[in-house]
Amino acid sequence: IRGVDIVIIGGSAFAHEPIAKAAAPHFEDGQYVLFTSNFGALRFRGWMREMGVTADATPVETMSLIYATRALAPGEVSVIGVKNDLPTACLPANRTRAFLDLIGPVFPELTAAENVLFTSLNNLNPIVHPPMMLFNAGRIEATGGAGWNLYHEGATESVARVMLAMDAERMALMDRLGVKGIPFEKIFSAIYASYNLKGETLSETLRNSPIHSNPAFPAPDTIDTRYLTEDLTFGLAPWSLMGKAWDVPTPTIDAAVRMASVMLGKDFLKECVTLDEMGIADVPPEKLNETVA
Repeated sequence: IRGVDIVIIGGSAFAHEPIAKAAAPHFEDGQYVLFTSNFGALRFRGWMREMGVTADATPVETMSLIYATRALAPGEVSVIGVKNDLPTACLPANRTRAFLDLIGPVFPELTAAENVLFTSLNNLNPIVHPPMMLFNAGRIEATGGAGWNLYHEGATESVARVMLAMDAERMALMDRLGVKGIPFEKIFSAIYASYNLKGETLSETLRNSPIHSNPAFPAPDTIDTRYLTEDLTFGLAPWSLMGKAWDVPTPTIDAAVRMASVMLGKDFLKECVTLDEMGIADVPPEKLNETVA
């Protein structure tokens, strides 16, 4: 990575810390280090302090991965869709424009977000994946995921209502922090605008998506999968902790965290990204935007 402009750490959120720390001694002034959401940019500052890094490398965060994709086999990847508009921010946010000018010729789909709180708190995955997993757990375990599609058959009307309740709590949390929140339904349609993902209800939109109902997106073969482990550890559980810290009720999110913890035999509230790790535990909510500007 010496001499390169942008380092993209494109693995799952579990890979962000070990890869960043392994690369830490080689970062240079002026480089950008890009994470795909999940509080990667906020946590990067702590990792670099821990590793004694003095280079002025700028962490960057997108709202999610630019591709809707699956690894079919080692070295074989199926790209089913590409997001049309993917909000992106640097930490600090005043470096975002320079980054987008640099990466624009390669990824013109990346657009400016107000800051990295926006990108992590508007991530879709923690809203959409856990409810489908929790409320289809019996079928997943009975079939091993064979013969059906999680989105097309699992995103029923009642499951979508859980998503919307969780999303309302996320929006309330963002309002408390003074960060712009975009409703799930609006984000989902906007980032896949060229695919015309619109239905009468959220359930209909998800079930009829030509991307997510693609055979390359089979149902997971176990509930012990990143649709729960990643989206709870780096999404719902930290959001729950934020709600508790700043007096924003998140009962539906809390219930999902609790049920997933019971089903997988672990306590996600104790094994998740914390406000201390993000470096914001002692920051009043009304001051958060100043810390990432």
